[in-house]
Amino acid sequence: NNSIQHLGLLPILLHDRFCPNMKSLLLNNNDLRMIPPALGMLEQLNNLDLRGNPQKSIRPGVLEKNCSFILTYLKNRMTDKDIEMVRLEQEKYITVNPNVNADDDSSCVVNDGGIQS
Repeated sequence: NNSIQHLGLLPILLHDRFCPNMKSLLLNNNDLRMIPPALGMLEQLNNLDLRGNPQKSIRPGVLEKNCSFILTYLKNRMTDKDIEMVRLEQEKYITVNPNVNADDDSSCVVNDGGIQS
């Protein structure tokens, strides 16, 4: 229930490699005009709410389904090249930010400065 319009690098930064304990992503009732298929790679999630955004590319009925269905739906919209590009971005982030510790069991916070474990 914010006014988020664009997710930017969020699908890359929230990957289970960086935030393995993150189980919910609630982006409902924002101003998202596009839902990036890369969210489908956030396989650690068990709760994903994207309803109530003005995007037009995904039928509302799809967004009413369970998290697993939505993740699969989004990932299936990605080509092999798209998936590889996301993985390369993740590797680039690890190279630039070597202090990211995905093995840490603590919470993950993403802000403008990147990931804090």
